[in-house]
Amino acid sequence: AVADFDGDGRDDIALGFFDEIRRFSQFILLDSNGRPQWDDAQPISGRITALTAVPFGDDPSLYLAVGTNQGRVDLYTGSRRRIWQRTLNRPITSLTAAYLPGGSGLISGTEAGSIVAFNLEGRRLWSRFLEDGRIVNLSAVPLPPDENQPAFSAVVASAARPDDPADVILFSQNGRSLDTPPPVARSEA
Repeated sequence: AVADFDGDGRDDIALGFFDEIRRFSQFILLDSNGRPQWDDAQPISGRITALTAVPFGDDPSLYLAVGTNQGRVDLYTGSRRRIWQRTLNRPITSLTAAYLPGGSGLISGTEAGSIVAFNLEGRRLWSRFLEDGRIVNLSAVPLPPDENQPAFSAVVASAARPDDPADVILFSQNGRSLDTPPPVARSEA
């Protein structure tokens, strides 16, 4: 994840890696010159599968969300303080920050097809389950959407048929999937 986590006006780099010997992951925060901002790396149980920067509403701080293969989502400050930890019981495959009612939120996707939205306090705002789907990627729109416009998209692959093409599903701020409207009939002139 690349963002200005320390508020100095320059981008920092959050980097996660798995330590084969110790059998757990770690992540570090590097400043814009590539120097570690912490004395040592932050340990994380399991393998890190997703990292993303998350802004929350009017709070000028950026937070770092970390997802793991053990189904955990942790939220940290740029100074390495853990704000909360949630367990979704399925490997996390993607994380993104999105505009939600009441401000920004964190959207998490799992290998089992769950999509869950959290606020800054770690409260679950809503969740959706996509039958026979594995979340491959989540992407949010860069600006606050109108009520019936998409807030984020999910790339969903079939868990039962991995060779089938993936689908892209658009979601509203409330986690409602947005159906494609029918084509507009053109009048013949």
